[in-house]
Amino acid sequence: PHPRASATRCAQVRSYRYTSPEDSVLEKLFLQRFWNFGVRFFPTWFAPNLMTTVGLVFALGAYGTLLWHSPDLDGSLPAWAAVACAAMLFVYQTMDGMDGKQARRTGAGSPLGEVTDHGADAIAACIYGAFICDSYGCVAHGGGLVKRWMAIGLAAYSRINFAADSVTATYTGILPVSPVDSQELQVVVQLTLLWNGLVPGGKEAWGRVVT
Repeated sequence: PHPRASATRCAQVRSYRYTSPEDSVLEKLFLQRFWNFGVRFFPTWFAPNLMTTVGLVFALGAYGTLLWHSPDLDGSLPAWAAVACAAMLFVYQTMDGMDGKQARRTGAGSPLGEVTDHGADAIAACIYGAFICDSYGCVAHGGGLVKRWMAIGLAAYSRINFAADSVTATYTGILPVSPVDSQELQVVVQLTLLWNGLVPGGKEAWGRVVT
């Protein structure tokens, strides 16, 4: 019994079982193997929710760096900051991929863990939308109305898609995953940031493509 939950709700929590969704393309190709390899380096006392939290801190660090150096999301993020943000987002994605494996490895899976994981994912979905706008210069000065509406669409898409998937998972018990899904989006954004930061004139190239 719990003072703030009915007997029925307590029974629902105790009967919780996580159902893993289908893997996306990159998960099947290498991400799952990479995460299985990486999680072995963490001690068993390292809590899965702590992994989720560490990943979220890195994602927020990347977001703070973006807003500090490019508050208008107009593509003015310096080259070194783009590389640093790519690294921080990579840490977030890796921790997000390994937290569930750590939970199963240690027998610590719980409804709280899933809420923590998806809560972090919901925040990260907003962060990636901002990085898409900045990386491709969608709201750069002089970009025109088409670019600005493209920026709005890109920023809103991740939020709407995540909300729809969460509602679907609530009623079906399985989070829907497409062959090309959030993992692929994250990799694309990270590679774009590396391109912008390491390739001379790389950032300006997107200005010629996204017109």
